[in-house]
Amino acid sequence: MRGLKFFFLSGILGSSFALRLSHFLSLNNRIYEQYDKLGDSKQYFEPNLFSTIHDINKSPNIYQEFLDNIEILNQNIGKETVKFVSSALPHVDQIGHQILHANNIYINDILNNPSIPHDIQKKLILISIKLAQYGDDMGSELLKLYYSLVENSL
Repeated sequence: MRGLKFFFLSGILGSSFALRLSHFLSLNNRIYEQYDKLGDSKQYFEPNLFSTIHDINKSPNIYQEFLDNIEILNQNIGKETVKFVSSALPHVDQIGHQILHANNIYINDILNNPSIPHDIQKKLILISIKLAQYGDDMGSELLKLYYSLVENSL
């Protein structure tokens, strides 16, 4: 489960990382442009973090290569995440069938037991069905989460 959380978070964080990086570089460039107001004193303040980032960012190949690598990494993480979750879903579905089968056996045992009063039989069976509904609702929520995962990862 930890691996799934890692892949899911990596895919989400990876896609927004490029946007944050772009915003950060734009902000850094605006700060760096203000250094020109220092005139001849500018040399005493450089090199610094802003000038170093500005110099690296001036080379479009490095920046574009970095963004391309982030995008490739994001796509690969997304694909692996979807593969992993897709392989796990059939196992979850099997659990649902097993629960329904066990529920069928339970209901037959309740109804075939003459020692249990009719009103208690009804309550026990309704509780069992309600629990199965909760399980089904959980399955629906998992499918919604899976849909969102695929939508945001690919």
